Amino acid sequence: RSITGPQEGLIRVFDNKNTAFFDTSGNIVIPFSNYSAFPFTNGVSIVHSPKSNMSRPKIGLMNKTGAFIKDYSFSKVGAFTFYKDLNKVLAKASPINNILSGLIDTSGEYVIKPLYRDINPDKNGFFRVTMLSWDKDDNSNTDKSFYLVNIDGQVFIDTEQPNPNIKKPDGIVKIGILGRDRTIISEPIYDNARATYNNSIAVSKNGKWGIVNNLNDVIVPIQYQEIEIITPSIALIKENDNWGIINTKTKLLTLPIEYQELKVLSLKQVTAKKNNKWSTINL
Repeated sequence: RSITGPQEGLIRVFDNKNTAFFDTSGNIVIPFSNYSAFPFTNGVSIVHSPKSNMSRPKIGLMNKTGAFIKDYSFSKVGAFTFYKDLNKVLAKASPINNILSGLIDTSGEYVIKPLYRDINPDKNGFFRVTMLSWDKDDNSNTDKSFYLVNIDGQVFIDTEQPNPNIKKPDGIVKIGILGRDRTIISEPIYDNARATYNNSIAVSKNGKWGIVNNLNDVIVPIQYQEIEIITPSIALIKENDNWGIINTKTKLLTLPIEYQELKVLSLKQVTAKKNNKWSTINL
């Protein structure tokens, strides 16, 4: 027999796979039942089904009357925590047969959908999340991408967190941009966004790419097939399947858009392929 508490006014007694709760006077409040229920935190007890095991956990939520808030709907539920900046009690949770996580409130409903490999508090009401990109050919994860989400489920990039130059992970519709202090630089209006340098952010709309700065001012028009930012002032741009180089400060072409391929050797030299011939060009 295991006795825990009192916690939030209730004493938990666990005896041979059964759990009950008593008040501090020894009166039974929730009779013994065939489940493993954790002590109450912020008015909620996390309950493991008698059919739950390490490989196939089945978890529900119970209130202080012993009524189930949510039946065995989860494979993982973290501690319910009060977030002062949001004035909400939330817990990280994963659905049955799913490794992805979101955030639920004390009613057991998702306020941030379970789309993320991991989700952790950041600051000013935002949560830092991790997403994996999968290689469908060998069914393995290839890269991690990091984003910030708010309680409305809106997704943002952090200007100080570069992400791999990969296809946007599934589950994200629109992306916004956040500053270091988590002020919103741009609402989620972009189809994709990649921070390379704090003052140079590649963004995409309607299949076209451009560059904005950390005030969301457009510094390279959103009109190109692809963009690869090399330095805060140099970017490779692709249009009509040809590559060139633009100076993002002067907005002038350093190299015309007429090359099949470009490879950067240094800040002052590239190799370029044109008419199926390679040559070295000094910038």
